[in-house]
Amino acid sequence: MISIPRIKAIFYIVLVPLLIGSVIFTLLAGSLGIIKVPFLKFTDHNEQIEELNKQISNYEDTITSLRKIIENQKEEITKIKQEYLKKEQELLSRERELKEFELQLKEREENLKSEEERLENLAKNLTTMRAKDAAAILTHMPDEEIIKIFNFMTSQKVSEILSALDSQRAAALILKMM
Repeated sequence: MISIPRIKAIFYIVLVPLLIGSVIFTLLAGSLGIIKVPFLKFTDHNEQIEELNKQISNYEDTITSLRKIIENQKEEITKIKQEYLKKEQELLSRERELKEFELQLKEREENLKSEEERLENLAKNLTTMRAKDAAAILTHMPDEEIIKIFNFMTSQKVSEILSALDSQRAAALILKMM
């Protein structure tokens, strides 16, 4: 009969390593797909890798299309900036022209005022004269100037001066005043 210590020794030396080896072999064979172990579930990483590669490819395509959109928008922004700068220059140019025009307009208004004052003073001086003397002075002036002076005189004084002028000149002035 075999003694218990011998059974223990056989158990520890032969059976335990055999049992451990068979478990390790089963796990390795199951993970490599050689045998199917019901309690071990290993997923196929190749399918996941392919799926992830497809997603990466889709993302890369999306990124590429978005980069193109960004480039197009940058170009559009550049065009809009150029148009803006052009319009701004045009506006500044028009502002300068407007200021120049305003200055010219003020200058003309001042000239007109001074001309009006000059004509008004001349009309006052001629009004104080006798009609015959005023007519003698006016015969040496252009018709347009005489008409402007008449606008600052009373109609009675204008009539007196016209009657003192040469009849042809008086008629021409009357026609131009109408």
